[in-house]
Amino acid sequence: SRGVTVVAAAGNDGSSVPFYPAADAGVVAVSAVDSGRARAGFSNQGPHIDVAAPGVGIVSTYLSGQWVGMSGTSMA
Repeated sequence: SRGVTVVAAAGNDGSSVPFYPAADAGVVAVSAVDSGRARAGFSNQGPHIDVAAPGVGIVSTYLSGQWVGMSGTSMA
């Protein structure tokens, strides 16, 4: 109602059970895929998922200025 898009990670249980807030109506739920574009084994799935993005071995900043590879639907 405020003109914003809410995006949430789908969850990392490898489950089809809805994970909130991603499964809420009006929220864009993001699952994770690997480099071969296959669903990552840990990524939740189901009809509430709106989009999938790379989520395995994603390089990101970390504590104390480090760079690390991380996986998860939050990385997607």
